[in-house]
Amino acid sequence: MVTEATLVAAMPMASAFLAVVLFLLIWPDRKRPSGMPVLALMAAVSIWSFFYGLEILLPTLGEKLLMAKFQYLGIAFVAPAWCLSAARLTGYEHLFSRRGMAFLMVIPVMTVAAAFTNDFHHLLWREITVGDEPAPVLHFKYGPIFWVNNQYAWLLLMAGTVLIIRGAWAQYRLLTLRNTFMILTVLAPWAGNFIYVFRLGPIPYLDLTPCAFVLSGVVFVYGITRMNLTRIVPIAREHVLENFHEGLFVMSMEGQILDVNRTGLALLGCSNRDILGQPAEQALSRFPDLLAVALAHDGAPLRIQVPAFPESHFEASASTLSDRSGIPFGRIVVCRDITQQVEAEARLRQSEAIYRGYFEMSLVGMASTTPEKGVITVNDYLCTMLGYSAEELSRMTWADLTHPDDLEENLLQFNRILRGEIDALAMEKRYLRKDGGVVVAEISVRCVRRADGAVDHLLVMLHDVTQRKAAEEALRQSESKARYILNASRASIALFDLDLQVQDCNQVFARSFGMTVPEMINRSVHEIMSPEAMGRRLDVAAAALATGETQRGLDERDGIWYEYTLVPAKSAAGEITGLVLYADDVTEHQLLQQEKDALTVQYQQAQRMEAIGQLAGGVAHDFNNLLQVIQGYTQLAQQRHEIEPQTGMMLEQIANASEHAATLVGQLLAFSRRQVLQRRSIDLNKVAQDTVKMVERLIGADIRLDFTPSIEPVTVLADPALVGQVLMNLCVNARDAMPDGGSLHIETCLVTPDVSVVRAEGAAHSGGKFVRLDVTDTGTGMDVEVRQHIFEPFFTTKDVGHGTGLGLATVYGIVRQHDGFIQVDSTLGTGTTFHVYLPATEASVDAVSSPRAALAGGTETVLVVEDNDMVRTLAKVFLTEAGYKVIEAANGELALDLFDQKRDSIALVLLDVIMPGLSGRQVYEEIQRRRPGTPVLFVSGYHAEGTHTNFILDEGLTLLPKPYTMGDLLQNVRAMLQQTNT
Repeated sequence: MVTEATLVAAMPMASAFLAVVLFLLIWPDRKRPSGMPVLALMAAVSIWSFFYGLEILLPTLGEKLLMAKFQYLGIAFVAPAWCLSAARLTGYEHLFSRRGMAFLMVIPVMTVAAAFTNDFHHLLWREITVGDEPAPVLHFKYGPIFWVNNQYAWLLLMAGTVLIIRGAWAQYRLLTLRNTFMILTVLAPWAGNFIYVFRLGPIPYLDLTPCAFVLSGVVFVYGITRMNLTRIVPIAREHVLENFHEGLFVMSMEGQILDVNRTGLALLGCSNRDILGQPAEQALSRFPDLLAVALAHDGAPLRIQVPAFPESHFEASASTLSDRSGIPFGRIVVCRDITQQVEAEARLRQSEAIYRGYFEMSLVGMASTTPEKGVITVNDYLCTMLGYSAEELSRMTWADLTHPDDLEENLLQFNRILRGEIDALAMEKRYLRKDGGVVVAEISVRCVRRADGAVDHLLVMLHDVTQRKAAEEALRQSESKARYILNASRASIALFDLDLQVQDCNQVFARSFGMTVPEMINRSVHEIMSPEAMGRRLDVAAAALATGETQRGLDERDGIWYEYTLVPAKSAAGEITGLVLYADDVTEHQLLQQEKDALTVQYQQAQRMEAIGQLAGGVAHDFNNLLQVIQGYTQLAQQRHEIEPQTGMMLEQIANASEHAATLVGQLLAFSRRQVLQRRSIDLNKVAQDTVKMVERLIGADIRLDFTPSIEPVTVLADPALVGQVLMNLCVNARDAMPDGGSLHIETCLVTPDVSVVRAEGAAHSGGKFVRLDVTDTGTGMDVEVRQHIFEPFFTTKDVGHGTGLGLATVYGIVRQHDGFIQVDSTLGTGTTFHVYLPATEASVDAVSSPRAALAGGTETVLVVEDNDMVRTLAKVFLTEAGYKVIEAANGELALDLFDQKRDSIALVLLDVIMPGLSGRQVYEEIQRRRPGTPVLFVSGYHAEGTHTNFILDEGLTLLPKPYTMGDLLQNVRAMLQQTNT
């Protein structure tokens, strides 16, 4: 018998069954965005409904209370599951993180725990009774936990409701009749709970809330499985509209902005708050172009300007939105960024212009032709090439333009294209110009075929190679000439590859290895040269290949010297491809260079000796003045009759020492070429013969001496005493080089040395004949280092105390002072030869004058002009002792003043040659100008390169060298005064 309780319980049981069915339906879609929340909702509803039905059916309070406890396994989790399902359905699942969902379950879990432990604390229910309804249900007096869970459930229901309403408003496009009904059905739990609370249902005591949740579940499941709402709503909103690359503006028919996607907001530069719900005239007031499109009727897209993107281009279009019945309910405006399209169009136009420019302005002839060989179009270059206008060419065929000799081959290839055997060809042919000339061209032909394979037209490119052909011919002729020049060159020329194999060479290079040019090609340097001859040649080649820099140098092979240049050969890309060798035979030049180097060394030696001579001359000049004073006063002291013998002996020693010092000074002056020369024409044979007699007494019996005089006259203009001194010093030097004896040979001869040698030696006599005096010994000889210093003063290889080092220096100075030069040949251990060259003269030999007898003093007045105070005082003493009157002058200016004052009383002028200020020569010339014929006796301590003393000898004047004795001075003074008086 079916009771009313059974009928009432059937409804929650049916809800439980339906919830289970929905659970099974949604299970395959559990991985969808709303799948799991809806599964949880259906599980909670089925538990709630099933145990609610059992509560109604079971008769006892205990049984009913147990079922009530199990109901809370569903009641506590229904609200959270429903809220999460609503969030997933409307696309707001991002509001609930995993931590947030765990937080949502805190109160439901606490409620379930309170339900099963209520007997101990009564915090969920305080009093429980069974009602007297036909289907008895439990009545509760609720505790605080119940109200916490109840308010929490209402809060979640409200939150889910807000999300559904907000999603529905945002997705107004989905507000169709069916979808609106579904959204209202989702909100059914509100209605079910409202009916139960206010007892408005047909069965007031029956709680229809789980049934309402089942109804919501039906909508959720339908939306997931059939309508795919979980994908349509969020994906359509987020992924289709929001991520759409074009700006979308949705407007109502009244012109109100209802929605704008993210791209649209970026274009407008504003937010949703600034534009949604605003009239288009207000919202788009800053965008007149876009506003015009939005308010206009549907039409073609229009170009618009967007101020925020001035360099971009946009296109806008509007269309009307209508429902299924065709009734318009809004408008949608699409704004597209067409910058790339505009730029592509611009590039296309530019490309077309470029290609058109290539065609029209190309430096090759271009044309298109028909299969019948007729001309369709040509460019200007082709017209210029052939001399025809474009119109004239359009009436011609290629056969008309082809050279008759090339026509057959041209037609043969052209027909192959027409038959489909080939699609392109390249060949060289000749064309006839309008003026009758011939053009040689390289042509490239490519055909364009139709779909059936037939030739539609042909594209032809013609490159004028007339000049190139002429250049190639000229190049062949040039190469022939270059080969001729290459073989005519006296230098060896060769081209090597990277492996140092000969790629090409001239005949000179091949002959240097005893081969012909063809035999040399492709031969390696290792084949044509011995390993001993390779030497550093491989290192030089490797350096040129490694660095890419030209290598130059000097090489010797089989006694022949080569000056080579090794140039890296490079390709057009700059890569080294080999080496080019230029080698010239410079053997003769090398020998001349060696000779030049030797002469250079000699010249540098002469310069060094000149510098040393200047120093020695300066020292000797000052020392001569000191010796003059020492010797003069010593002589005066010796003439005193009252001196004691011991004092006389000491004065004699002083006199001897000063004479020896004077000799040394004379040697320095000889080396420095500052001594006063008494030149005359002498026979060098006679001087040498006289000197040999004295040398025989010096050299000893263990040295054999012989003299070979020249059979030709050997006359020189020289000081015989100094020339004899040269020979004497050379012989003494030879004797010292032969301590164990040997042979000494002296020879004179007349020679004509090469001008270059004379110049290199720095001789004043630049050319002509020279008298050569050779002194050869068989002594110890000298090495190179010693030979470089032998003429330097104070340089000696003898032990201390056995030589002054002035012998050869004196020889050098005397020879140079006589405008000659000296050379030495010596080898260590084999002996030495000195070659003395003196300029020859054709003048007759001068007779030797006899010495003049000493003359007495006098009473005349003598003007003594001397810058050295001590020498001047000494001269005054000498003259005063002899009875002369003396007027002193320390310089030339004072001397002229005194001469002007007492010119009538001055009988003779004693004049120093070298003085500061006015020189002796200048003073002499002024005296002769003021009183011609005034006798002047010159005195000088050295010969200053002939500048101041040569004029004395040239003009026949008298020169008294320092240091002079009192007798020398008085004799010369008296002789000049007597000659003047006569």
